[in-house]
Amino acid sequence: MFHAKTEKTRRGGFTLVELVIVVLIIGLTAAVAVPRFADALVRCRVEAAAQRIAADLELARRRARASSQSQVFRFLPATEGYVLPGVPHLDHPGQDYTLTLSMPPYRSTFSGVDFGGDNDLIFDGHGLPDSEGEISIQSGSHEKTILVDPNTGEANVL
Repeated sequence: MFHAKTEKTRRGGFTLVELVIVVLIIGLTAAVAVPRFADALVRCRVEAAAQRIAADLELARRRARASSQSQVFRFLPATEGYVLPGVPHLDHPGQDYTLTLSMPPYRSTFSGVDFGGDNDLIFDGHGLPDSEGEISIQSGSHEKTILVDPNTGEANVL
């Protein structure tokens, strides 16, 4: 004989209270994580910009040594960029190599450029700079400094 169930079977699922609690926990986690992520992103941008400048300074230094001719590295603070005259641009071979720091992915600015009172750093045919120099860049509240050694021409990110 079959017995009829008199109890209602409960269907699986979430109650409205459980859903509200989960959404609240996700919201609190996001409220803590988003500012930290934004700060990490800004810190990463300024670090990447500093590394890029150091790499391009090394490119200019090596190019001067390889050609035994002077190579200029000209900073353009008004446009937040720099140019290497005579070095072909990778994407536009008919133009000089340029970089604008205020554009993605760097979104950084120069907070100071000093190479003996001017914005040009000239590497001689031996790869030595005409003066020591310091470049400061910033993105948001983060700042990095690149120092150019006057004896070797090497760029160091601080």
